[in-house]
Amino acid sequence: QGDSETVVFKVERPFRNGFMASASYLYNRARSVSDGGAFVALSTWRDQYVTQDANNPTLATSNYQTGNRVNLTGSVPIPLPKGLTSTASFFYNGQTGQPYSLVFNGDANGDTTTFNDIAFIPSSASQVVVTNGTYAQLDAYLSSDPAAKNNRGVVPNRNTGTSPWTNDLDFRYAVNVSAGKRAKVEVTFDILN
Repeated sequence: QGDSETVVFKVERPFRNGFMASASYLYNRARSVSDGGAFVALSTWRDQYVTQDANNPTLATSNYQTGNRVNLTGSVPIPLPKGLTSTASFFYNGQTGQPYSLVFNGDANGDTTTFNDIAFIPSSASQVVVTNGTYAQLDAYLSSDPAAKNNRGVVPNRNTGTSPWTNDLDFRYAVNVSAGKRAKVEVTFDILN
């Protein structure tokens, strides 16, 4: 079981003076029963987040769902003296965070595997014993967490939460230096976010 839908739009434009710009948008929704990220079957079974029965996982958001993604790129040639050429370029990536689950620290369902059982999300103080804090503190956390806030009083499905939007901006400045008739050397300066 599982499915995935992806929609992509891209605009790219090179200009006469060497300037180049592009922009793209991607939306992806993906669901699976198991993402199968291990090399052996036991690891795939053991590492699969489950609500109750490890032998019958439910269809849920895939670990590999992209969500929304925006890319912007630009490249500007910069002439230098003595026949040298250089280029300044940037790459921006903004995207929805990764899907995640809140898991129980222990073996809640008795399958002899720890750290794979999705946690019950309490909706009242009578459903949980709180140590090292108060129920009000726990309630404030659960009310603000994407994996918990809409799943109070139940064991939610896998990957009901999504981590925050991320922004990355990378910059590169490259200088091309002639190293004879047949070779060129490129010296680069990179700032990676």
